[in-house]
Amino acid sequence: MKAKVCVVIPHYNDEERLSKCLNALEQQNFAKDDFIVVVVDNGSTRVPKISKTLTIKTLLLVEPKPGSYSARNKGLAAVECEIYAFTDSDCVPCENWLSSAVKFLEQNKQAAVCGPISLFPRNIHSPNVIELVELTFGFPQLRYLQNNKFAPTANLIVKSTTFEIIGPFNESLLSGGDADWGHRLYCKEMEIGYEPKAAVLHPARHSLKQYLTKTRRVTHGKWKKYKDYNIGNLSFLKTCKYLIPPKQDIKTLFLNNNETPVHKKVLASFFLYLNSLYIFYVITKARLSKSTDMERE
Repeated sequence: MKAKVCVVIPHYNDEERLSKCLNALEQQNFAKDDFIVVVVDNGSTRVPKISKTLTIKTLLLVEPKPGSYSARNKGLAAVECEIYAFTDSDCVPCENWLSSAVKFLEQNKQAAVCGPISLFPRNIHSPNVIELVELTFGFPQLRYLQNNKFAPTANLIVKSTTFEIIGPFNESLLSGGDADWGHRLYCKEMEIGYEPKAAVLHPARHSLKQYLTKTRRVTHGKWKKYKDYNIGNLSFLKTCKYLIPPKQDIKTLFLNNNETPVHKKVLASFFLYLNSLYIFYVITKARLSKSTDMERE
């Protein structure tokens, strides 16, 4: 199957938000004949149903191997195209996401491009404590790009020729595969560009369980890199820093949320410290365990 652009979306037990994502892709100001959407289910309790009312070309695949990067690679292999666009099933791409990204890649020499990932709470006027933390620290796309040389796959658009040089995502990683791929790209002296108009919206996590699940997944991803490739600062002494309240993050939380009630910022600060202690617990548990397996988000 061929197309100019292939949008790859990994899916795992999130059918309601997948439907919103597909509806947003239906509204793209990009010719429908020029792109195809590939949804790759990755072990959901029930394989999602794709609405028959959609007019965009949609392909549903199943990848039994756990991990969103396995799912993304399945999508890569399924469709031949000039450009691959990646987002997540809980994201809502803005209407000019594809057109802006494709235009950027056609007019510039960069190997890939990313755009903003804007978080939104359930109640825009009153985010809860968890959402407040997410809105303050979640997805600093430009910082990732400038300091860490990668872009999250929630909003990453790549030329097919780039994959021919760099290769697919590392399927052994359940977290951090985007950073790993970006590092390989950087080592080849290739770049990811930034296009502000190529934006997607992402719901802020709103529950303790959701946030700590993310923390566990990301921390396990860092631990695996540390163990397998000696990448990162996760020695025992370095890990002990998580026992100390994250003063800089707490300061940022207070400075960046002037209109938020003080009591909510105080609660969010306590949560930041709780999350820091949880990171120490996850690393210590992994250090004492022979297994490097982690739970799915």
